Amino acid sequence: MSHIELKAEVKSLKSNIKTLKRELTLAQKASSVDKVQILSLEAKVRELEGKLDDLELEHTYHDLDAVGGVIEEPAQINISVMDDPKEIDSLKLELKRANEDLSSKEYTIECMEKEIESSNSIYK
Repeated sequence: MSHIELKAEVKSLKSNIKTLKRELTLAQKASSVDKVQILSLEAKVRELEGKLDDLELEHTYHDLDAVGGVIEEPAQINISVMDDPKEIDSLKLELKRANEDLSSKEYTIECMEKEIESSNSIYK
């Protein structure tokens, strides 16, 4: 290779490195945003699981009350929700979707982290 060809190759490599560094920065920013979304989804999942637990507990109390086995019901549970099985199904579906979205985001972050590691090892 001539001196001019080497200079061109060096310039090309520097340009590629600069581009990859920009991509890395963007990927890290996206990863950060995804992590915030994951935390939000995890909170939503916990909230929905809590609602589902409350509804299932209310269902148990309702069944026991029907056979005369309950002395008092927890005050914080909304009885009207128990009368609507569609509400329970809706909460279960929302919980399932939130879990699927959470899994998808976690997988995306995992892939991005592997890509970043791979890029870092190539250009070190």
